Amino acid sequence: MNAVNSTGPKRFTTRPARWLAALSAVLGMASGLSAAAQASSGAPGAPGAHAPDGVPGTRRDFPCSGCITIAPPSYSPDKPAPLLVLLHGDEGTTSLVLRAWKAPLERRGYLLLALRCPKNLGCEKSYWRWGGDPAWIVAQVDAVASAFNVDRGRVYLSGWSGGSTYLTLSSPLLSPRFAAINVNGGGAPPRSPSCAPCKAPVYYFMGGQNPYLSSAEAARDHFKQCGQEVVWDFAPRLDHTGEFGALAGPVAERVLDWLETKRSACLNNDAPQKTQNSAELPVNTPAVRADSLTPEPRSAPPSCGCRQSPSQPFTGPALLAVALGALAARRSPSRASYRRGAPQRSYPPFSGAVRTARTSPPPNRAI
Repeated sequence: MNAVNSTGPKRFTTRPARWLAALSAVLGMASGLSAAAQASSGAPGAPGAHAPDGVPGTRRDFPCSGCITIAPPSYSPDKPAPLLVLLHGDEGTTSLVLRAWKAPLERRGYLLLALRCPKNLGCEKSYWRWGGDPAWIVAQVDAVASAFNVDRGRVYLSGWSGGSTYLTLSSPLLSPRFAAINVNGGGAPPRSPSCAPCKAPVYYFMGGQNPYLSSAEAARDHFKQCGQEVVWDFAPRLDHTGEFGALAGPVAERVLDWLETKRSACLNNDAPQKTQNSAELPVNTPAVRADSLTPEPRSAPPSCGCRQSPSQPFTGPALLAVALGALAARRSPSRASYRRGAPQRSYPPFSGAVRTARTSPPPNRAI
């Protein structure tokens, strides 16, 4: 009897404990998932939430995945602000271009949009290797303009390295939407010799030791032949690394001084802006007409690379799946459910053989 009394209560009290543990796990996971959904949707006050529309601050993954939009401290929704759009190089991230441009743009009251080449449209790291539809860039600009008070006559486009090469290759399609373009450390002439219907002025910075100098000179000559204003800022002794060092210092300031004098001569700023996104335009569209563009909605279609905020973060079936998983886990053996004296599973001793990841650094690359 003593043995029965000693084991019976233990078996009886273990089951409710396990049920309560499973129920607690379900509630805890549901609470955590709901909090994560609130944060990912950018709800005000949620951990990791973006800065709301129309106020100074940084918005990550807006208007597209990996993209960053920054409104300077001086930004006011009541006053239109100029916007500089940045295309990164073949390093594949926005970190370098932000390092070069963030501080001077904030001092001058510019909005900043650093675009990450769209992975979901097939771009891994390099804009020029991707060679996708320039209408994707137009769509992102209009999404920012729907959230902030952008001076439509002062929207500028700047590229670095491979981003510059994509910019110059696509310049006949991009020029009509930008008041001026800035090319740094890269470039190649457009595949078609045709000129842009509206000729945006160009500020071109290039180092004499860049191995692709001849391609950049060909792009410069194309702009001149098309009758575009070209500023050729040439540093004979700089290689590609030196180009970035100069861009992150005096060159960015010189470019901004020059941009202060440029307003778009291509857009009627009193008329409603129109844009077409990449979901509506086939790849390699022959032309993007400035007078045929429509306003981009705040929530852009999935094909443009923009992150969508879920309207219903977690549904009943999703939470039910979590609950079933937790209840199934309770069926796995636990120490509390074993009877005293029951045989226990034994495991072989740890051999110490662990597969280690490769730690040697990748080969060096140019910026």
